[in-house]
Amino acid sequence: SIEDKNEVVTVDKIIDETDVNDATEKENDAQIGDEIHFETTINIPANSESVVLHDKMDAGFTFSGTVTVTGGNITAGDYTFDADPTDDDCDFEISFTKAYLDGLTADVEITVAYSAVLNKDAEVVDQGTVNNETWVTYGANQETEVITTTTKTTYFNLFKYQGNDVALPGAEFELYRGSVADANKVKFVMDAQGNYRVADDVEIDDTEVTKVEKIVSTENTIKIYGLDI
Repeated sequence: SIEDKNEVVTVDKIIDETDVNDATEKENDAQIGDEIHFETTINIPANSESVVLHDKMDAGFTFSGTVTVTGGNITAGDYTFDADPTDDDCDFEISFTKAYLDGLTADVEITVAYSAVLNKDAEVVDQGTVNNETWVTYGANQETEVITTTTKTTYFNLFKYQGNDVALPGAEFELYRGSVADANKVKFVMDAQGNYRVADDVEIDDTEVTKVEKIVSTENTIKIYGLDI
């Protein structure tokens, strides 16, 4: 008789946020600067070999650099975490040790929690999306399906006018998130086209980056983007 030593490993991932799409848990919306929390679940059967979790993020995400691994009686010595893989096109990898896999006598479910911040590279012209992909390789040369989550950021157009659509340049506007409080005032960076993009955390802390708190109308329509839907 032959015993299959490489049973099927499965993986799934959700976005762990209050505003996530309840039907799929794989879509949400956010503003540049928001931290998005993810949760990946891996089902590892007994007799599995060479199990490695891979995670790849679009440039619009800045990975926090840390993960939390729980479930399956796992300890810190049962896996290695690589936050900067050099041999794969992904943002981080988690490799489970041979000793841990050989010691499994039944299927286990492992949960990996981590976060990333939506950054300035999530710029949009129309409503855009930023993706996060997860998959697992295992056995000699096997791979699970790729699970993708999507985060959306959006924009609105502003045109101040009077009379019969006659532009009224020079009008000033401030944008607040949630409530009109100074801490909630949205800061922007003006792009080369004269549009306003929400500043990310790095730009807000960078004294050499010019932040804008007042939007000023012009003769033309201007775009305000990088916003939560």
